[in-house]
Amino acid sequence: MGNEKDVTVVEETQFHLNSQLQHDQVQQDQVQQDQVQHNQVQHDQVQHDQVQHDQVQHDQVQQDQVQQDQVQKEEPTSMSEATQKQTSSSPHLSLVGSKLTGAQLQQAKIFAKKHGGRIATCFNGSTTHIIVNVDENGRCTRTLKYLQGIASGRWIVDYQWIKHSLENEGQVALPVSMYEV
Repeated sequence: MGNEKDVTVVEETQFHLNSQLQHDQVQQDQVQQDQVQHNQVQHDQVQHDQVQHDQVQHDQVQQDQVQQDQVQKEEPTSMSEATQKQTSSSPHLSLVGSKLTGAQLQQAKIFAKKHGGRIATCFNGSTTHIIVNVDENGRCTRTLKYLQGIASGRWIVDYQWIKHSLENEGQVALPVSMYEV
């Protein structure tokens, strides 16, 4: 009779252990399912964010193209007209510095503000001038901004244009053609 109780206790213990194992397996399966669902939600969110980011970039490119087309439609017929147009208080004046020092960049910002323009950190469709430093031979470092400016037919101008225009007492910038690189 003692052995039967022992066998019954062992069988009950095995039953409870098996039940606990099954319960643990069900919980582990549920955790894995939850993790898969969580990963899918994160993946979907990343894809959604990427689509939105791509749409914003696409819209910006289209907006820049429209602005560039407008600027090209309004292009002047003579060099002096071009100089006046791009250095007057036109909202189209958009400067990008290439290899400028912090102090030079500050001066470029002052110049842009004074002439109703803006300074950007990178080249875009509305860029009108690339401001560079030149060496004693009139050469500048060939940066990406410089090459983008050349490829897009923008003014590549020595920083001295900014400096001398600010030193000039008049409100009009000096002729840009005198400082073209």
